[in-house]
Amino acid sequence: MLPARHRPLRHVLLPMLAAAALLTTGCIATDAVPGAEPSSEPPTAETSPSPTSEPTPDSWAGYFDAEAADDPGSSTVRFWGSFGDVGAVAPATNRDERLPAGEYTIDVQCAGDAETVVTIADLAGDALAETSTLACPMATAYSMTLAEDGLDIRLDPQGATGAYLVSIDEAD
Repeated sequence: MLPARHRPLRHVLLPMLAAAALLTTGCIATDAVPGAEPSSEPPTAETSPSPTSEPTPDSWAGYFDAEAADDPGSSTVRFWGSFGDVGAVAPATNRDERLPAGEYTIDVQCAGDAETVVTIADLAGDALAETSTLACPMATAYSMTLAEDGLDIRLDPQGATGAYLVSIDEAD
């Protein structure tokens, strides 16, 4: 027999093509169980995303940037952002331990398809306003009295993407 480099191409290529054809038509079992009935169903592929797959880019990133930058000194406290990339959405929280006791108006805006649950509490966790759900896009205001320094605000979009802008102002 001739060495492989001197064999005619058909002696090498034909067996490889025949093996490939048998594998793609399912005629060769790669995981057959002795005594098991052959399946007439084609094998199915996993469709779940791999744990290393990248989240879809956040289309809401920067949504309130221009509005927040319009008058940066107008609010006592202002924070904004998005709830995260598709597949990596998380609640937004702001804990301000330096906000002095007093009367405040808190304006909350949201955009997107989220139904955002708004929770406003003092630093001890006691609710200062009834927990509410905003059907975004929406804006609402809360009036409240802080008996002690500090405020904790949580915006939970329930897994949906979107953006938020929160402004805290001293009441007039």
